[in-house]
Amino acid sequence: MADATVADVSGRIRSLTSSIPLVGELDAKEALGSPKIHHIIDVEAYQRILEGRHDKVFDYSLFFFPSPFEDEVVSCKPPEYVSLFETVKPLLEVNRIAQKYAYIVRTSLEENRLRLYYATSKNYFDRFHELCKYYESLLKSLNDMLWDTLQYIVYKVYEAKDMEVKKKIYSYYSRIPSKYLDVIVYSDEVVIYAPLQLIARIIGRKGSTINQLQQIIGKKVKVRKDKNLTDLYASEHPELPSDPEVVMTISQVIALLDDLEKKGVTAEQVLRIRQSMHSEEEPCSEEDAQPSSGS
Repeated sequence: MADATVADVSGRIRSLTSSIPLVGELDAKEALGSPKIHHIIDVEAYQRILEGRHDKVFDYSLFFFPSPFEDEVVSCKPPEYVSLFETVKPLLEVNRIAQKYAYIVRTSLEENRLRLYYATSKNYFDRFHELCKYYESLLKSLNDMLWDTLQYIVYKVYEAKDMEVKKKIYSYYSRIPSKYLDVIVYSDEVVIYAPLQLIARIIGRKGSTINQLQQIIGKKVKVRKDKNLTDLYASEHPELPSDPEVVMTISQVIALLDDLEKKGVTAEQVLRIRQSMHSEEEPCSEEDAQPSSGS
């Protein structure tokens, strides 16, 4: 995210967290640094949390990614997701201690979770239920605020996955220049657009080549001809005509062009001379071809 976006998100998250009433709660680290107040705060509850012996846990998704994309985002961890998490983490994580209870809020990048660990040595759980409601509401508001950002993160994940599929396909057909292949990746299949001249080579005998590719990328592959790619390939790979007489004539022309090149005249120059000579020949009209009445 850009700095301006980070600043905006940070400010709005602080506004959300400040809406949670603290009701006599203190920052645990600061409170424990003041021995004079230890007798009026639940030090035992806080120590139990640190030792992993909490009484209750509020466990909730941190970011609400569109289903079913959460697993993809968390496993891939795109930079946009990591950046957003690092912005949110210090604003949500707290260590609190009060007279009858203590709690710690932690976030997890690997699981995309927010967890509130709660303990009490006074058997006081009313505050835990209040905190669950506050944090559930906070996370819903947070995700409403970040909806566009979360959609963009999902897009970047699938853009990267699509690019990975394309790289595998271009590598698989490494003997075919990539300029002759246009690969489109969909959710359940891949379509390869190619010149008509190369389709048989791409598919392979009885589909053997394409079947192996499908196993490699784990998607169904379709191959379709593309007119522009067909024209491009034809212009760069001219094929000999099937007429033997025409082939013989072409061979004779090539031999003559080779002789001209030895004398410093290239084939391109011959073509330009030919075009110039044709342009100078103006066809006569029908009126010019008819004899005049006075003759």
